[in-house]
Amino acid sequence: MLNKEYPDRSWTCAESAWFRRPSDPFGRFHNFCVEMPFAVHRVDLLTSEHLYQALRFPHLPEVQLQILCSPTPKGCKLIAREHDARTREDWLDVRVDVMRWVVACRVIAYPNTLGDLLRATEQMPIVEYSKRDQFWGAGPVDGDCERLQGQNVLGCLIGEIREVWLQDPALERLRTPRFADALLLQEQLTAHCVPSCRESFGERREPPACCDPESCDHVDETNGC
Repeated sequence: MLNKEYPDRSWTCAESAWFRRPSDPFGRFHNFCVEMPFAVHRVDLLTSEHLYQALRFPHLPEVQLQILCSPTPKGCKLIAREHDARTREDWLDVRVDVMRWVVACRVIAYPNTLGDLLRATEQMPIVEYSKRDQFWGAGPVDGDCERLQGQNVLGCLIGEIREVWLQDPALERLRTPRFADALLLQEQLTAHCVPSCRESFGERREPPACCDPESCDHVDETNGC
């Protein structure tokens, strides 16, 4: 579905800060990057993909918990697909605002690491290189891997956050969710729910009893926010 705010357009790899995999030079922008787990509202998140997919089901904490307990970002996406019919009704209307907030959370959690990466992009457009998803990313044109076509919504959102970050490294303007029903495990997410990186966690508590600690030790309550 075309989002008119982010029209379909072309991009060139040579003039972009692009990423396809988490291992790429700008790969830490990737939602599947597992190197920088973070916490939001006392919930430890392996990747930003886990948070994004969980927020598809604000009134289904049992589904959110399954997603959060997934040991891989691909796995959490597949779990979300299994419950696709139960996705919040306004998902297509709010998903961009959800993604903007999710990406901002990770930048807040890792101000130095991701701040340096944002600075390294200079003023280049940021592009997620994807052959499968021309909504969130952009794919090769006629087999030419140097020319990409797509809406590249994720890349555009990161670019928007870069502009805010240059003026306000604390991202105060982006801390409050701009979408309704911002619920995670039955708790309302607010501007006071400051994300934190794993290295800043305090004493960790046991995962919820319904989780298998062997497979989801990245979900627990912390002294974060």
